[in-house]
Amino acid sequence: MKFVICDDESIYLKKIEKLIINYFKQYQHEVPKIFKFTNGQELKDSLKENCYDFAYIDIELLDMNGLDLAKEIMDSNSKTLVTFITSHNQYVSKAFTLQAFQYINKPIDVELFEKELKRAINIYKHFNITIPIKTKEKYVYCNPKEIIYVESYYRKVNVMTVENTAPIRTTNSLKSLMELLNDYNFIQTHQSYYVNMFYIKEIGKNYINLKTKKSLPMSPKKRNYVLSQFNIYLNK
Repeated sequence: MKFVICDDESIYLKKIEKLIINYFKQYQHEVPKIFKFTNGQELKDSLKENCYDFAYIDIELLDMNGLDLAKEIMDSNSKTLVTFITSHNQYVSKAFTLQAFQYINKPIDVELFEKELKRAINIYKHFNITIPIKTKEKYVYCNPKEIIYVESYYRKVNVMTVENTAPIRTTNSLKSLMELLNDYNFIQTHQSYYVNMFYIKEIGKNYINLKTKKSLPMSPKKRNYVLSQFNIYLNK
């Protein structure tokens, strides 16, 4: 998740950031990346390198109209959930013409902000499916497409993802993760491995090679089953 806030009043820039951080900490979620800008042009320039999921925009910025800026953001990523934070009610109709997610007045009502943040996150999750992976400290939410494989090793379960070079050490059991990932083209190649078929490059007699250049063991008893299921997957 990536959040962006743009407001030329630093007090609101900090307040919105704090509300977002507090919300995620309250529900024991990993705090997302939050980008902050005091002028629209800087945010606009950042769109060349960043794609934002949530945007909180002041409509009357000093250097440009927040409505125009929101259009630039949504042109960059049509799924961005844009919330306007402003004290100017005359822009409400124009804001919703842009299909903005919400319009919140200044001064910010904390209860309303948290309620709408929760609603925005639920919408985001609906379109960006994630599964909860429990660690000792927190929950990590991963898109099944980004999970390469799950490994059980001496009663320790690791989740290897595209984003992390080091595995996520989880307190979930292999069985529970298999249930969560059952509908996302994963296959058990060995009693200790559950693999995303998207990343399978080659199937040998007692191993599989992944596109990531990693080689994993495969039970000879499972070879025919793996070949059969992999062929079905490729022909979908």
